[in-house]
Amino acid sequence: METLLLVQLFHELALKGKNRPFFLKRAKAHVRRALKGLGVALEGEWPMALLFRLPEEAWPEAKARLQDTLGVERFARVHRTPPDLEALKAALEKALEGQAFGSFRITAKRSDKAFPLTSPEIERALGAFVKGKTGAPVRLKGAEREFVVRVLPGAALLEVERHPGPGGLPPGVSGRVVALLSGGIVSPVAAYRLMRRGAEVVLVHFHPFPLLSGASREKAKALAERLARFQHRLRLHLVPFSEVQRHIIVEAPTAYRVVLYRRYMLRIAEAIAREEGALALCTGDSLGQVASQTLENLHPPRLPAPHRVGQRGDRGRGPEDRHLRHLHPPRRGVLHPLRPQAPRDPGEAGGGPRDGGPPAHGGAFGPGPKGAGSPHLHLARKAPTRGAGRRFYNGAWTCLRRSAFWKREGPPL
Repeated sequence: METLLLVQLFHELALKGKNRPFFLKRAKAHVRRALKGLGVALEGEWPMALLFRLPEEAWPEAKARLQDTLGVERFARVHRTPPDLEALKAALEKALEGQAFGSFRITAKRSDKAFPLTSPEIERALGAFVKGKTGAPVRLKGAEREFVVRVLPGAALLEVERHPGPGGLPPGVSGRVVALLSGGIVSPVAAYRLMRRGAEVVLVHFHPFPLLSGASREKAKALAERLARFQHRLRLHLVPFSEVQRHIIVEAPTAYRVVLYRRYMLRIAEAIAREEGALALCTGDSLGQVASQTLENLHPPRLPAPHRVGQRGDRGRGPEDRHLRHLHPPRRGVLHPLRPQAPRDPGEAGGGPRDGGPPAHGGAFGPGPKGAGSPHLHLARKAPTRGAGRRFYNGAWTCLRRSAFWKREGPPL
């Protein structure tokens, strides 16, 4: 015996503009991929709905899959009848067998305007029929049971078992995102929320094996398998992080360890994002949940904000401050976070942080060229000698010299 399955797509897809066909195509392909292997066949297709025929024994598995398929607003088992009121009553009588409910509602949607009855007339006729068969009262709001009738050209569909879908946009329509996956609940929830907005998520998990047990890897695999029910195709990167942890434990002060862990995780995740062609990173941070997720630890080191000018009511230091040439914005290439720098002789002019020049030694993670420290933040061009550029240069080093960690070990990053 076979059954018919009606799948309705997420209502937001109908609000798209000229790119609506692209969204609908991706959503329908995602639904077909979800039902693959169940012996389904496409019976009918509309802009916002799909009608499938599938074996009766495949219905439980199809229901479980569609409940996790993004882009599906709702789905239902339906009976197909001729577009005739008596045929609809016969289908309703068959659907009422063995069912009991305290209240009900009939909802009619007439797409075929050639049908002789209007939607309210269909609802009244079928509602009187059901009330006469069951004795249950009609309740338009909060009914226990709702029967939906769709009158189409050449056929009518009666929904007998209706279930909600997860909604959301189909995966991939909003680009690709790399999400950092931990063993907690926040990061997989963040990944799921991105999936619902159409992002194709690539997962990255940092594990401490063999420094610690491999339990976190297995947990990450289990979380990825659960998230794959929504995206159907999911890639998980397992990154060994124990070597980085060893260096940080040996070289860095205790108070900076967690922040440095997070910093290097983001740098590795950024490299993975470039390889994957992703446009964003998702960290799943929850403000105030732990000490490493406070605003001070989440906020990257920045220079003081430039003075705001050029607006009515600005209180500048003088008329000259209203000109763009007097602004102090960061200049491209002045600061470079990844370029290694050889140590300088402290005896040279400007040879250390206290002199207003780059630090004399690098970070704590291994020697660089000729014994230099690791790559760190430094000035990549010759310092300007005058004007706004010089003021920006001095302000940058004033901020950087204030770090207590730099006074001890040199810049960590």
